Order: sequence, then structure tokens, then C-alpha cells
Amino acid sequence: MSSTFLFSAGSNARGQLSVNSIDDAHVFTRTSFHGAPPGTLPDNAIGISQVACGSNFTLLLLERARPSGTVVELWGSGDGGRGQLGSAYSREPSAIFVPVDLHLSDYGLEAYSIRSVAAGWETSYAILTCPGQDDVVVSFGANDFGDLGVGTKNLSSEYGRLHKVDVKRLAEGGVDCRLAVNSLAAGTHHVVAHCTFIYSNGTSRSAVVGWGTCRHGQLGVAPRSVSIQSLPVIVRSLDPSSAGSMLSAGSQHTLLLHDTGSVEGLGTNRKSQLAGLSSLTDVQAIGCTWNGSYAVQTHQQVSPMIFATGDGTRGQLGFERPHGLPAASPQKVYFPFAAHTHNLMKMACGSEHVVCLFSVRSETGHDSTEVWGWGWNEHGNLGIGHTEDVQLPTKIWPADAEGGAHHQAVDIWAGCGTSWIVVEKVEKVITP
Repeated sequence: MSSTFLFSAGSNARGQLSVNSIDDAHVFTRTSFHGAPPGTLPDNAIGISQVACGSNFTLLLLERARPSGTVVELWGSGDGGRGQLGSAYSREPSAIFVPVDLHLSDYGLEAYSIRSVAAGWETSYAILTCPGQDDVVVSFGANDFGDLGVGTKNLSSEYGRLHKVDVKRLAEGGVDCRLAVNSLAAGTHHVVAHCTFIYSNGTSRSAVVGWGTCRHGQLGVAPRSVSIQSLPVIVRSLDPSSAGSMLSAGSQHTLLLHDTGSVEGLGTNRKSQLAGLSSLTDVQAIGCTWNGSYAVQTHQQVSPMIFATGDGTRGQLGFERPHGLPAASPQKVYFPFAAHTHNLMKMACGSEHVVCLFSVRSETGHDSTEVWGWGWNEHGNLGIGHTEDVQLPTKIWPADAEGGAHHQAVDIWAGCGTSWIVVEKVEKVITP
């Protein structure tokens, strides 16, 4: 028998942690859902597939068993005052997760389901999918810097309205093709998406497209006079087979991980967030804080390693820097354990902190998991009971009260001063 719980810690001024409070949480606390007992997931919940965090709000994709099969539901918490949690969400913040109804049928999208979500500062994004149809990117919320991708017109009176981002306008030779949106990443005020245009003649074209702020080159080369791209533009053309490319967005920079294992950085390098990234090889994952870049590098028969570069003033790099100076090139993050005992499962980058999920090998055969983190901790982001920044990797889970071989962390996310851990508690079964 197993149960799943979602824990959160950190900044909570608008209830975005979903812990039935608006006080910051300095230790990991169970989140709550409308209609469910405090600290538990709703009935028939199978799991949580994604958490996306904006400035003071949270989006969550909940997988739930229904008679017709597994469905994915969108839930939200925190501040929805700019429409970033949809038109049906109360203008008053909710301090627990509540269902978010996007009224897809109002836009002719009733046959679509949500595959993925992302969050900018006060703007939300979703990739919608329907078998045999174009994928659709919708945006809702603030449009201060062309965040919605639908032009710069004043949309302040259209609270929570969905906007279809016209990515297909970038298809060569018109729109005689099918659009697949493979992934999407949002920075504070810019967005990048990996798209494939599949033409009726059997050919295809892949590209990274983007919109939002671009003054620093985070959407590719643009005239200095252009500070906002309010409609989608081509950021990079890709090989049509590059379906595995990964994207990440910071405040003023963007990272592209190519299928070759190389990393390309776009945007500002003012805090060395792009320094030396092109020299890395065999990279399997990337991440951005607002002003830093992180790469998971793997070699055959060697455990994955994390390299970091960029701003280190709040300990974000995971290694000490004199006077908090930026790193001049990617440097390895060292963990205080033997590499053969821990295997990196996932890295998640927040605004200015990083968390990592490891599987831990045990000599007794009872393997477990641990979460480690470092960086900015002003709001208790790391959940270790204090608010001092953490310069070096520190174990943040399991906590003494929640640990043990039968209480395992299975997924992590990081947001704007927040951290999130999905935990599966497996009851010990005693057989006669």
C-alpha cells in the first residue's frame, strides 16, 4: 500500500505553497488540496506530473483515475490577480490548491488535454494536445513585455482569457503542415518552445521559437532597438530529428541542449552565466537560475556531474567564490559523499537556488532517495529550518520526522524562492 504527498517550502506571501497559510515555510510542509483532508492529495490521485511556479503563484498537473481512464487536471494556488490562473479563479489568493478551469470549450478546444505547463512572472502557458490535430500553445495572464505572444495590445480588461499563440505562422510555405510542440520553457518575461513542423509532403522542420523580452539576445540576435518580440519568432533552426533537445530560460539568458550533448547559450553574459558552456560535452540535462547556468554531464562508467557558472552572490553555484564573484567558467559542484553511492536522478533550478534528487545505494540492498540543495535561502527555500544562504550542497531531505527507507522522495521542482518534493510513503507489509 502506498500514499503520495507533496511537500513545499519557502516563499509564501500569497499562499503559493498551498499549505493553508500565507507565512513562509522554513521546513518542508505537506500541501493541501480543495476537497481533500489537509496534507493529502484528492481521491483517486495517481501522482503529480509537473509543478510550475511564477512570482507568487503555482500551477500543478495532477494525474487522476477516472472511469474513462487516467486524466490530467490543472490545479493552482496563490495569486491569480493578473489572470495567470484563469478566468474562473478567484481574484483573492487561495492558500491551498484548487482546480483551475480554463473553459477550453469556449475556444473550440474541448477535445484537447493539457500535456505540459510553464510559468513566467505573472503569465502562464500550457501545451494542449489532441490526437491527429495540431498541438496548441495557450497563454493567460499579464502581457507587460509581450509575455502572451499575441502582440502588445492592452489586454488588461480580459482577465484570465486564454490566448492561442500563433506558432504556426512560422511554418515555411504557408500552413500546410501539422504542428508538434515538444517542450516549452519560460523565464521571467521570455518564452522558448521546441517545435516541429510536419509537412504534408513528408518533410519536417524543427526550430526553437520564442517571444517576450529580447534586448539581451535571449531570443537570438535582434537589433538593439528591439527590446520585445510580442509575437513568436524563430530563435534557432534545428535538425528535424532533434526531438530530444532541451530548453531552459533564466531572467536574461536562454540555454539550448542539443542532441549532440553540446550546450548553446543565448543572451547576456554580464554575470558569466554563459561563460565556457560551449566547451562542455556529453551533457544530458541543463537548468537556469535567474543569473546562472547548470549542466549535468555524464561519461561512460562515471556518475553524472553538475557544472555551474554565473552569479554566486547567494551561494547559487554550489561552491565558494571569493566575495561572491561570478565563476569565470563552468566548475564542478562537489557533494560530500562517494560518487558510487549516489546516482543523480534529477536537477531542478529555482530563481536562485538548486535542488537535486539522488537515488542512494545501500550495502543492505534497501535503496533510498535523498534531496540535496544549495543557494539563496532567504525565505527558507531549502526547508532546513533557517533562512541563511547555503554555499555548499546540503542534504535537505529526508527530514528526521519524515525519513526512512519506506518514505521516498520521487520527484522535485524549484520555483521563485520555493522548493517542492513528491514523496511516496510505502507501508511496510508484514507477511505471516
